Amino acid sequence: MSGIAISGAPEQGRKTRRRGGGGSWWVTVRAWATGLAVAAGMVVPLTVATPAAAQTREFAYIANYDADTVSVGDIATLAVIDTIHVGDGPLGVAVSPNGKRVYVTNHLSNNVSVIDTANDCVIATIPVRKAPYGVAVSPNGKRVYVTNAGSDNVSVINTSTNKVIDTIAVRKAPHGVAVSPNGKHVYVADSGSDKVSVIKTSTDRVTDTVRVGDKPEGVAVSPDSKRVYVTNSGSDSVSVINTSTNKVTRTIHVGDKPKGLVVLPNGTRVYVTNSGSDTVSAINTSTNTVIDTIHVGDTPVGVASTPDSTHLCVTNAHSNNISVIDTRNNTVTVTVPGFDRPTGVAIADVNTNV
Repeated sequence: MSGIAISGAPEQGRKTRRRGGGGSWWVTVRAWATGLAVAAGMVVPLTVATPAAAQTREFAYIANYDADTVSVGDIATLAVIDTIHVGDGPLGVAVSPNGKRVYVTNHLSNNVSVIDTANDCVIATIPVRKAPYGVAVSPNGKRVYVTNAGSDNVSVINTSTNKVIDTIAVRKAPHGVAVSPNGKHVYVADSGSDKVSVIKTSTDRVTDTVRVGDKPEGVAVSPDSKRVYVTNSGSDSVSVINTSTNKVTRTIHVGDKPKGLVVLPNGTRVYVTNSGSDTVSAINTSTNTVIDTIHVGDTPVGVASTPDSTHLCVTNAHSNNISVIDTRNNTVTVTVPGFDRPTGVAIADVNTNV
């Protein structure tokens, strides 16, 4: 399972309401792929598993900031199966390890929506502090960490009760957040202080701070928990932190105003959305160098990987569409319209036999 939350918001300003968010983008993908394959004389491998054979299926959850909804895309059938109404200004999205819950930060209503993936409905709304931004779930699924950009702290949610059980003070304007795969630490990008706060999960207290670049936004941790990658929106770079020393060991220059990022589940690359240059940078993790630059839509913000590391979903906030990238050749295979200022995105395996 892979659930990656966005770590960068759209540019701030008064929200413009529009109707019709969350179109049938997977249907568009299927039509595009089918047409291309038929033209090439190929057999299209788009057979849908029968209900009896289905165990788990991949779903994408996309926050539509201006529509106050989350679109649910079924990757197996390539169709949008639902649109879920959440709070005001949904921004960050994270999925529980077992695929049963989706957590969405509602930036303008100061709460978190909890979605039951079995029924695609909101089962709880949890008040947090001011202007919640990023969200991450612990590997054991017991805790959810929410950054509150307007109150300079992190809310800790107990997933069994859907209650806030602790509030951790961090530095100014926390944005992105990630939990290490080994479950020992939480990393918070304090955008207003140019630092990353390191929280020890056993005590839920900050044990260290790491100075990074200007205006850190997104955070992601390598699968082996040895490295943390941080996008610095104000300095057009990515900081690489060694988790054993909590020191920056490399600074990688990327595109303009980097926001979100994701480490592929196989650990080989990091992909960074550059919101100011409408590109995605591909970083080789063995060399910590940019190996490719991929042009996408207007103001790319969120990015998520499929569990098999072969495809990315990138949300383009100002062109109201989604870019699908094939990581095997780093090309955009399709651009799908019909969203409403898409921001956060997560992809996960969901058990359909429950």
